[in-house]
Amino acid sequence: FEAVNPAGQMPMAEPIQWRESVIQLDNKPLGILRLGYTNAYLKESLRGSLRATIAQVLGLDLFLIALVYLILQRRFIRPVEQITRASSRIASGQFTPMTPSDREDELGVLNRTISRMQESIREKTESLYEEVGQHKQTAQILQTAHERFLTVLDSLDATIYVADMETHEILFMNRFMIDTFGKDRTGDICHQVFRNEPNPCPECTNHKLLDDQGRPTGVHIWQASNPVTGRWYVNHDRAVRWTDGRMVRLQIATDITELKKMEAQLRQAQKMESVGRLAGGVAHDFNNMLSIILGNTEMALEDIEPDHALTANLQEIQKACERSINLTRQLLAFARKQAISPKVLDLNQTIDGMLSMLKRLIGEAIELTWHPGRPLGAVKMDPTQIDQILANLCINARDAISDVGKITIETDNVRFDTDYCRDHEGFRPGRFVMLAVGDTGRGV
Repeated sequence: FEAVNPAGQMPMAEPIQWRESVIQLDNKPLGILRLGYTNAYLKESLRGSLRATIAQVLGLDLFLIALVYLILQRRFIRPVEQITRASSRIASGQFTPMTPSDREDELGVLNRTISRMQESIREKTESLYEEVGQHKQTAQILQTAHERFLTVLDSLDATIYVADMETHEILFMNRFMIDTFGKDRTGDICHQVFRNEPNPCPECTNHKLLDDQGRPTGVHIWQASNPVTGRWYVNHDRAVRWTDGRMVRLQIATDITELKKMEAQLRQAQKMESVGRLAGGVAHDFNNMLSIILGNTEMALEDIEPDHALTANLQEIQKACERSINLTRQLLAFARKQAISPKVLDLNQTIDGMLSMLKRLIGEAIELTWHPGRPLGAVKMDPTQIDQILANLCINARDAISDVGKITIETDNVRFDTDYCRDHEGFRPGRFVMLAVGDTGRGV
């Protein structure tokens, strides 16, 4: 054979190297195979075979790598990514369950476990949200009830406070009591703040509010004057259980100072009524005796001559009896024991006859001033009612004057027209006689 160049198929100058090999078949020689080649041809052939082999190996490696990636993607990476995304959703508060895997290996078990965990967390979270909502609603209801309760307590015109029965510490004061004592004294000691007592005050009712077993006995009601405010109160005390379980004293106190004053006035009025009844009884008996004296005097005057020496004396007795009868008439009117008998009279003349008695009623320390209106129209009414009206007004004026003062009585003619009566309810148009009583006191 002629040596050729494999690349360019050109004759080569390099000498050919020959290799021989005996070919046998069933251990019998068939012939001899002779292979001739040059070194350059052998090297070039080896390079081509190596490149083809490397290309085949690289292609196979890339295929194997891709195959391994696909296997890893399906078997490991994708489940791990799903688990990672599920964990991220749990961390961000999203508890939508992931799609469960049907794999039986560890990743499948882990996938299903995380899915069940998400579902359980979602259910518990929804239950927790519902419970929190119910707690918020309950707290709102309690807050509203608390505000309403405080509104009711603060609207009462009564002092309300709560104090510990052992330490006497003030635990609560309502708004009215805070305003009464100047500020909120919660945390202070009750007997020091409310009574100015260094030790528990003698009026303390703690021992009366619990029985021997420590159970509340009910409401204890008592009255006392408070040394701090200087006012009278009726107190309602009872033992109640506080929010922390301890027994405390609840006191609701109502200011009865004005009632006490009215009670004193009532007692004074009752005394005056008793005095009036006594005066009426005395005046009635005295009037009966005066009637006898006056009757006998009048008969004596009829039996003697006008120029008799006793005529002047009998006439003085008659005048004295008439003045005494007028005085008893005023006493009976004051005691309301005389029947009403209206008649036409001059109001100025009636008041003139009462001035001496009114001066005795009001006392020497009070000046009585009389301003009669002239000329004054006549009125029709019972004179005893005038006496009673003036006596009551002057007594009230006297009580309104603390020491020295002045009472003024005046009369005048007045006329009310339609416009005036429209602006003043209870008035009616016409001409009237005015009776006015004024004083310099602080008011009735």
